[in-house]
Amino acid sequence: EVSDSDDDENEDRPKKRRKTSPAHKFPFQRRRTFLYEYQKAWLTVLKLNIPLSSLKRVLSFLPHYVLDFIPNPLRFADFFMQAYSDHGSGLVGVLALDGLFELITENGLEYPDFYKQLYRLVSARVLYAKYRSRFFSLLTKCLMRNEMLPAHIIAAFCKRLCRVAISGPPT
Repeated sequence: EVSDSDDDENEDRPKKRRKTSPAHKFPFQRRRTFLYEYQKAWLTVLKLNIPLSSLKRVLSFLPHYVLDFIPNPLRFADFFMQAYSDHGSGLVGVLALDGLFELITENGLEYPDFYKQLYRLVSARVLYAKYRSRFFSLLTKCLMRNEMLPAHIIAAFCKRLCRVAISGPPT
C-alpha cells in the first residue's frame, strides 16, 4: 500500500528535462554558437598588445571578413577608435577610419567626430604615401555614400583637397 502512494506522487511531479548533448543541437544553434565564439575570440585577441605590422593587417581584415559575420559588430568600435587615437596619421589612421565607416553605415554606429578626423588626414603627406589610393577610395566612399552630409562639409573637403593638390606630386 505504501508503494502505491509513492507511484501516485511520482506521477504528479513534472518530469525533468534532459540536457541535450551538442550532437542533438539544431544546425542554426551550432552556427550561432560558433559565431559568438568567433566574436569572443577576436575580441580577446584585440585586447593584446599588437605590433604595428600586425595591427595594419588586422585593421584591413576586420571590416570585410569579420564584421559581416559576427552577431554584434558594434563591440569592435572601441578597437577602431583606440587604433585611430593611438596612430592617428598614416595608414593605421586610414584603416581605422575605414572600419569605423563600415560600422557607421552598416550597423548604425553614432560617431560624431568621424568627419573631423577624416578631414585631419587630408594633408600633403597623404599624396606622397604609398597608401594614397586607399585613402582616396575611403574619402570617396565617405563623401559620396552619405546623402545626408551637409554641403558645407563637402565644400570644406574640396577646398582642402585643392590646397593639398597644389603642393602634391604631379602624378
